[in-house]
Amino acid sequence: MKHQFRAAIIIALFAFLRLTSALTIPTLNVVASTPTCPAGTSYSTSAGLCQAPPTCPSGFSRVDNNECRGNLGYCPSGWTFEETTSNVCATCPSGLSLYGSNGYDCTAPPTCPSGTTLSGSKCSDGSVPTCPSGTTFSNTIGLCDETSMLMPYLCPAGSYNEEIGPGLCGTPFICPLGTSFENIPGFCEGPASFACLASNAAGLSICAVIGHPNLTTLVAGRSPNSTDIGNPSAVAFDSKGNLWVVDNSNNRVLEYGPPFSTGEAASVVIGQTSLVGSGDSSPSGGLYGPTGLAFDSEGNLWVADGGDNRVLEFKSPFSDGQLASLVLGQSTFGGYVATTTSFGMQSPAYLAFDSSGNLWVSDQGNNRVLEFNAPFKTGEKASIVIGQANFTSSDPTTTATGLFEPLGIAFDSSGNLWVADSANHRILGYAPPFSTDEAANVVLGQPGFTSGGGSKAGLNAYSIAFDSDGNLWVSDGINGVVKYPVPLKIGEAAIQVIAPITFAGNSTVSAGSKLEDPQGLAFDMGNNLWLADFGHGRVLEYSSGTSVSTSTLTSSSSSSSSSSGSGGIPEFSYQPVVAVLFTVLLTVSYIAVRRRTSPSSTKPKQL
Repeated sequence: MKHQFRAAIIIALFAFLRLTSALTIPTLNVVASTPTCPAGTSYSTSAGLCQAPPTCPSGFSRVDNNECRGNLGYCPSGWTFEETTSNVCATCPSGLSLYGSNGYDCTAPPTCPSGTTLSGSKCSDGSVPTCPSGTTFSNTIGLCDETSMLMPYLCPAGSYNEEIGPGLCGTPFICPLGTSFENIPGFCEGPASFACLASNAAGLSICAVIGHPNLTTLVAGRSPNSTDIGNPSAVAFDSKGNLWVVDNSNNRVLEYGPPFSTGEAASVVIGQTSLVGSGDSSPSGGLYGPTGLAFDSEGNLWVADGGDNRVLEFKSPFSDGQLASLVLGQSTFGGYVATTTSFGMQSPAYLAFDSSGNLWVSDQGNNRVLEFNAPFKTGEKASIVIGQANFTSSDPTTTATGLFEPLGIAFDSSGNLWVADSANHRILGYAPPFSTDEAANVVLGQPGFTSGGGSKAGLNAYSIAFDSDGNLWVSDGINGVVKYPVPLKIGEAAIQVIAPITFAGNSTVSAGSKLEDPQGLAFDMGNNLWLADFGHGRVLEYSSGTSVSTSTLTSSSSSSSSSSGSGGIPEFSYQPVVAVLFTVLLTVSYIAVRRRTSPSSTKPKQL
C-alpha cells in the first residue's frame, strides 16, 4: 500500500510540474550590482569606496599628506618681500628706504651743518646730526632709523599664507566631485552608487539593502555591530534625510546617513552605549524591545520602548548612548510597569505626530490609541483615548469604536487619523476633531465595522504610511506590502505590490526578493519606499517607480489567522486552481497505480 501511494505521488508531481511550467508567475531577477564612481575615481573593493589620489592647483605641489604648497607669495605694489627674515612684506614712508636685509628698519642719511661732516655720532663741529621727522639717529648704523611697516605676504585666491619661508602658500587638495580627502589612507574617497539590485518587468526595483552586505543574505537575529541588524521593526526619516531603524531584537535604534548604499554602517546608536552592545539597562538610556519611532517638528527622536511600557524622547543632536530627556507611560525613568490609566501604557507599538505637534501612541496591550498634548512633560496624562470608552478599560472589541491590538498609525494630508487594527484584520479611519471613544468613519480590509476576521488572503496589517500621492501603503505580515489607492473608501480592495515569498517552484526567482514578516515602512523625500523586513534582518529600499500589481486582496470573514506575521505564501488567484489540479492528479495516479499492482485472482500453485 505504501509503495502504491509513493508511486502515485511521484507520477502526480511529475504531471503537476509539467502543467504548472506553463503558468505565468511574477519573477524578480537579480541584476548585477556594478558600482558607479564619480568621474576621475575608481572603486576599491578593499575599502568599499571610490578612490583617487588628490591633485594640486597649477604652481602647487603635494609636499606631505595634508596639503599642497607653492612659492607663490607676493607683496602689493610699493611693498618689498623680505623672505630672508620672517617672510613678510615691508615698506617705508616717503624719503626712507629699507635697510639692507633686515627688513625691519627704514633709514635715511643724517644731515650736518654746511661745511661739516658726520664723524661717528656727531657732526665734525660737535653738533648733533639732524634726522627726518619721525626718525632717530642710530649710532649702530650711523643712519636715521624708523621701524618699517610690515604685513603678511599675500597668496593667490583660494590659498593661504603658510607663514614659513620662503614665501610659501598652502592650499587644500583638490578631490573629484563627490569625494573628500581622508588623511588615512591619503586618498580622496567617496561612496559608490549602485544600480538597483533587483528588478522585474513590472517595474519593481530593490535599490539598497541595509543590515546585510547583499540582497541574498537572509539571516535575522544577528548580534549587534555597525553593519548588521537583528530584527528591524520600524523605519523613519529625520528632516536631514537620515534613515533611522528600530533594531528590535538588539534593543537599539540606528541612524544611517545618505547617500545610502548596500551594507552601509550605522553612524549613531540610541539605546546602547556602543554599536556592539545590546544590554544597556540604564533607566534613561537603555531600551528593551523597542518597536516604533517618530520625529517631532523640532527634530527630536521619540521611541516606543515597548518592552518597558513607555515612550522616550531623545533631544537632537544625537550621539551614541544618549540619555532620554523625557518619558511617557511612566512617572519616572525607573518605572517599567504596564498599567491601564490615563498616564500608563502596556506594550506601546507605533508613534505619529499630528499637524499640531501632538503625539499619538498605539497602546497595543491596552487595545487603544492615546493622544498626548504638546508641550510634553514626564508622566503626562493622555488627553484622548481612541478604541476605549475611557482610560481604565482595555477590552478588545470589533465595532466602529473598538480596537484589538492596534499597531501602525498615520495621518493623511487632511489630518485624518488612520490605525492598523491588527487583530481585527482591518484599518480604521477617524476624522478630526478627535474625541474620546470616537467612532471610525472608514474601514478597510473588512466589509463593515462589526466583522474582524481574516485569512492569508485578507489583511494582516503592521505599519501604515502615505505616499506623496495620498495612497495608503500597508506592511502586511503575511501578504507582504499592499496599497489602497485614493480615494479611500469602505470595502475598497487592496492591491498587492510586494509579495513576501514567490512561488518556490520557479528556479529563476531570486531568494533575495522574498519578505518574511515585513513590518515598519516609510517614504523618503524622493518618495522611495523603505521597508523593515523583520524576519530577514534587513531594511530594503524600493525605487519610487514601484508599481507592481500581482493580485487583488479581498475582505474575508474567516478568522483562521492572526496578525502575528510569521510570514507565509500569499494566496494568488492561481493557487486554488493549482491545489485542485494537484489533488485531482494525485487521485487519478493512485487509482491507476493501484489497478496495475492489484494481486492476481489466480491462486499460486500448491507444491
